[in-house]
Amino acid sequence: MKSTLRVVAKQTAWIAGFSLAIALGGKILRAAEPDAETRAGWQKLAQQGEGFVIWESNRTGRWRIFRRELDGSNLRQISPEEEGREHYCPHLSPDGTRLVYLSYPVGTDTYDHRPPRAMPLYLLSAEGGKPKLLTPARDYFEDRAAVWIDNDRLAYIDGEGFSCELDLRSGKSTRLTANGMKGGNWGQGGYLINATKTHATGGQPTFSIYDAGKRSVVGQSALGGCQPYFTHDGRWGFWMGGAGGPINRIELATRRVSPMIALNDPRMPKERAYLYFPMISRDGRFFTFAASPNQHDHFKSDYDVFVARLDPQKLEIIDRPVRYTFDAKNDRFPDVFVAGLTDVAHKPNALAPTRLEVTAAGWPAQKDGLVYLFQTADQPNLSPSADGQPRSFTLNPRARARLNGRQGLVLTGGAYLVSDADSALLEACRRSGQLTIEAFLRPDHLKQQGPARIVTFSSSANERNFTLGQQDDRLIFRLRTPATGVNGVNPEVALCRLDSTAPRHVAVTYRPGELVCYLDGKEVYRGRDVQGDFSNWSPQHLLFGDEWDGARDWAGALEGVAIFSRALGAEEIRRDAAQYRHLVESLPAAQGIAVEAELVARSPLPTMEEIKPYRSALAVYKYRVSGEVPKALGGQREVLVAHWALLDGRPEPIGGWQPGKKVRLALEPVERNAQLQRYVTKDAFDSDDDLARPRYYDVRP
Repeated sequence: MKSTLRVVAKQTAWIAGFSLAIALGGKILRAAEPDAETRAGWQKLAQQGEGFVIWESNRTGRWRIFRRELDGSNLRQISPEEEGREHYCPHLSPDGTRLVYLSYPVGTDTYDHRPPRAMPLYLLSAEGGKPKLLTPARDYFEDRAAVWIDNDRLAYIDGEGFSCELDLRSGKSTRLTANGMKGGNWGQGGYLINATKTHATGGQPTFSIYDAGKRSVVGQSALGGCQPYFTHDGRWGFWMGGAGGPINRIELATRRVSPMIALNDPRMPKERAYLYFPMISRDGRFFTFAASPNQHDHFKSDYDVFVARLDPQKLEIIDRPVRYTFDAKNDRFPDVFVAGLTDVAHKPNALAPTRLEVTAAGWPAQKDGLVYLFQTADQPNLSPSADGQPRSFTLNPRARARLNGRQGLVLTGGAYLVSDADSALLEACRRSGQLTIEAFLRPDHLKQQGPARIVTFSSSANERNFTLGQQDDRLIFRLRTPATGVNGVNPEVALCRLDSTAPRHVAVTYRPGELVCYLDGKEVYRGRDVQGDFSNWSPQHLLFGDEWDGARDWAGALEGVAIFSRALGAEEIRRDAAQYRHLVESLPAAQGIAVEAELVARSPLPTMEEIKPYRSALAVYKYRVSGEVPKALGGQREVLVAHWALLDGRPEPIGGWQPGKKVRLALEPVERNAQLQRYVTKDAFDSDDDLARPRYYDVRP
């Protein structure tokens, strides 16, 4: 009761003395007037307990840490002036009394500090004052630098990429990982360990498994998006699932993913629903983030801070988010603390290390000897690892590689590089001397040259461990042994012919002296021309769709890739082929809409600078359909179509198209391509009529 009275008294004093002028370091800053709904929201949130929000802002011309009470009062800067420095990565202690932040030189591009650099990590009272220098530390790619394990211990990343724990009482730092991490995570190595020491993540949201006993991280595939972090109790991870939304959650024990709040979520103001910078309070009761009026640039856009109540068990938002900042400059990376809930249910749990299961269900049917698995990008894609923890691997697109509506790999004009699988594949196959490659593939045409690389474990056009490729209408295989040489071409084996561009299940097996190929579960080749073991295999790169050094592009789509360190039997392969065919046929058929159309208007083209940290983006164009309008378009002659404008940093030809240009389009509804949410989309068509129109996606770049 006394706490509630104090809150009401503070609100009354603030309302009576509210001024739009805020004194700050000799400057007078003008803040926009919050409306009555906002003030009511502040009052409602403040009734939950005394609390406040902090964030980083460039409203003074330099990035500094700001604070505002939950009741809306006392907006102020709390990090000190520091000549030539910017203040990033604020994060509050569990008890809300302190925070840590990093100090960077003015002008540092936090997207591009390569190699990663350690910066001073400071400890500051949540009320402000003189900060205390703790240790050199670094972020893991954009303003995430520390995890509070408890009120006196921090997890952070040191200058050599080691995950560390710092005891604030003794000043002692202990390394939590046996190896540093120099690369990965968009060029910035290192993992932050969560408070319960069960999981870890870098700048790409992997939410990998941390094994404290082995002081190691078992990597998992990146989920797409950025800005990952953990809840304090060790149950959840959360991150930006796409450009401007959704903000997603992942249940760490099961890796089940679901959205918390969407891009253009109806609970947000219509003019401020482009979301970024999420954070959850230490007790899981409050959720804070920033939102802009459909602006992406993380440094120059007009982002403002919002706070919402949260169900800590389900991580679901309660009520509408409430806006806390109103400055035209950038307010971002907030954190929130609210006093009042201290029961055991919301403290970090002493969880046992997570054990993901590679179950017998699913495809492929048997997992024995499975070294690498990719079904589609929305599947767990788990395979056993040597240290006993299942893992999955991140795929990094090159050039025009992208996902299709099934979340399979479209490789025409590009390739996917598999991160971190190389050593596991090399060691497992060299140890066993056996190999199986399964793949479900659909070539664009039967005149491929190179041979074009479909699945390759190689480092150049002249050195490999193996390659499954296509030459004209023939599937070919190169396998390195002491007898066949470093390029695996003595001999190069022609496995079979493809009689069409229809999707096919292909499997190739090898045990010393016997190479076998199956097409849709039926044996089409068996030979003894290749002899020898894998004792001369060497470190290579696992890629899909091209050679490591380029110039061997394969045009087609690929999914269902499984690589084993054993030779599967004929019955296993027959079963896998039938099972994958069933998976494909059980999904709805793609509803591509072919139209001839004339370009009417176009959105501005995105630039690499404004879409950071992404390297690909789309732009929406308006067309007028020529001739008869297909029924699938709902009778609308004018259509809005999202095109790839940038792929892997390279401009696409649509950038040169002008109104009046006549084109042929292959359209799918945008909602059939969930992967597009991950990317920035420039969409200038915001009239009431245009907002009501469905968006389509041109599946051909």
